[in-house]
Amino acid sequence: MGSERRFQLRVRDRERALIKKIDSSLQDWELQMQNKQKKTNQTILRGIVLPAQWDDEGNVMRIAINTHDEKEYVIDFSGRGKELLGHLKELIEVNGRVRENMGGNPYVKVNHYTVLEAKKV
Repeated sequence: MGSERRFQLRVRDRERALIKKIDSSLQDWELQMQNKQKKTNQTILRGIVLPAQWDDEGNVMRIAINTHDEKEYVIDFSGRGKELLGHLKELIEVNGRVRENMGGNPYVKVNHYTVLEAKKV
């Protein structure tokens, strides 16, 4: 076996080990968040803040958090929710209470948020 092939196999093995480590860390984080949610009756969401509704002139009237699993949570503007208007197209983590409106669509009242990845200007 050539040295290049051995190198490729080592790289592949390291990649697999790294993926396992990341998966394990993610599972640990998800378990911690689930336990925290049970204790505080709060939900933690990660996603991108995007416009959800515009007026006739094209101004953003409603925003939502779009999560990696393609769920959309409309932001309730009470609490700290209105502050998220300044974070459009940014990756955030929100701590808040999720409820459903009369139409059965989820919305979140934001208690706290953290910008995970700010948009580049």
